[in-house]
Amino acid sequence: MTPTTARRHLLLLAAVVAVLIVASGCAAAGRPAAAAVQGHDVPAAVVEDMMDALTSVEPRFRGQGEGTYGSQGVTTVLTYLVDRELAFAEVRQRKVKISAEDRKTGKTNLLAQLGQDEKQARRVFDQLDRSTRDHLVEREAAQIALQGDLGRGGDAEGRARAAYDANRAQFSTACLSALTVEDEAAADAARQRIEGGDDFAAVAKDVSIDDQAAAGGDIGCISLQQINDPQVAQLIAQAKDGSLVGPFGQPGQIVLVQVREHGQQAFEDVKDQIIAQLPPAGQEELAAEMARLKKKADIHVDPRFGRWDAKAGVVVPPAGPRGITTTAPAGATPAAGSP
Repeated sequence: MTPTTARRHLLLLAAVVAVLIVASGCAAAGRPAAAAVQGHDVPAAVVEDMMDALTSVEPRFRGQGEGTYGSQGVTTVLTYLVDRELAFAEVRQRKVKISAEDRKTGKTNLLAQLGQDEKQARRVFDQLDRSTRDHLVEREAAQIALQGDLGRGGDAEGRARAAYDANRAQFSTACLSALTVEDEAAADAARQRIEGGDDFAAVAKDVSIDDQAAAGGDIGCISLQQINDPQVAQLIAQAKDGSLVGPFGQPGQIVLVQVREHGQQAFEDVKDQIIAQLPPAGQEELAAEMARLKKKADIHVDPRFGRWDAKAGVVVPPAGPRGITTTAPAGATPAAGSP
């Protein structure tokens, strides 16, 4: 093959700090994949195409030498590709249909992965080969389809009820009265009067300097989540009905609180609020399923690219000497660590 028809051939070599690739020529027939996931190949050409595009806009993906890739960047990209390939394999196993809408959303999600902002992501995307773009969009779409399949049957109200029951403390309320005085001496005097039998409302009307004084310090029933100071919220949550909390605050605004009654927001009152904060249907199930699959799936990584750590669910860089540089003849695939 002549230089005019040769294409750049990138080889990822074992290295701790950098995976160095300097090669030219056309790919050899039968070239091994970067990884195999449940019998599905992750093409080395996709890894290289992504790294070429990413290094053009992100210096952190470059290796120490010219025309090289950083090992951390390579393993980050390959971990991403293994994750998406695993979702793709699972979709095929489950015979889940990937819709046109899944592909549309998949492209949007892919762009979000490729850059720190929309402009940078578009630059990276536009530099990818069409075959790489199609490969990546299809895998992103597969993950969306899998999430939809896993989230099927989980109605919003049922999920909201489960979230409410699991986090009841977040929906606790307290009916409170408060009085504000200028210093701790006045607060202590007010406390002594109340503990001595005086009505809190009467004392608040007598000594409080805040706007609630005329109402006997009544500030109504509020969610404990509305209290800005977490320590105060905890003290109020732990206080018995009818007890005093405080004084606390700063000179000129010392507060004494009476916890009149504890309560609980009804589910119907907070249902819409909870539903608005719920993650998309299937998102939590997808995370759990992917974690499970990564531990048991048949995943093999070409040693030139690293190795698969099933426990961590990531590709880790290959072990090897620092700063290896290899120039491969056209069509050759040197072994890891070759000089």
